[in-house]
Amino acid sequence: TVGDAFQMERCIAPQPCSMVAVAALAIQERSWVDTEVLSTFDYCYRMAVVTGGVVGSYSNTLCSP
Repeated sequence: TVGDAFQMERCIAPQPCSMVAVAALAIQERSWVDTEVLSTFDYCYRMAVVTGGVVGSYSNTLCSP
């Protein structure tokens, strides 16, 4: 993957919901744990590669559970 970082975004399900950036990961990272969630809610996530400060196309959105 080419880029500077991964930008992780989440929202409280169901969709449509407003995504908020919650983490920036080094491009070589392959895992991440969201420790700022509550078990009483379901969440949706998406990510994008950031290159030179520009956010690229978003991944498919995945929702829990």
